[in-house]
Amino acid sequence: MFIMDPRDSRTLQKILELTEENNHLLKKMRRSQALGRFMTILYWVIIIGITAGAFYFVQPYIDRIVEAYTTVTNTAQQTKDTLNQLKGSDAGQYLLR
Repeated sequence: MFIMDPRDSRTLQKILELTEENNHLLKKMRRSQALGRFMTILYWVIIIGITAGAFYFVQPYIDRIVEAYTTVTNTAQQTKDTLNQLKGSDAGQYLLR
């Protein structure tokens, strides 16, 4: 049978208390780390979702702007072509003086 010295018993008791406290703190740190990771993922999901949603709602306006730009450039090109044709013709020489 093993008989323990009272000092050893107190030392072991103190070590046990410190070990339990460390274990409790480590568990809190792991919980905090997991929560932080979850919040980071949630943050990026929200950012990407807002971006995709904004693009979905803005897309019709972008299509209209692109269509208007294309129409204007086509009209400008047709005008240039018409002027070039007039410059080359006999009637254009009298009209464009």
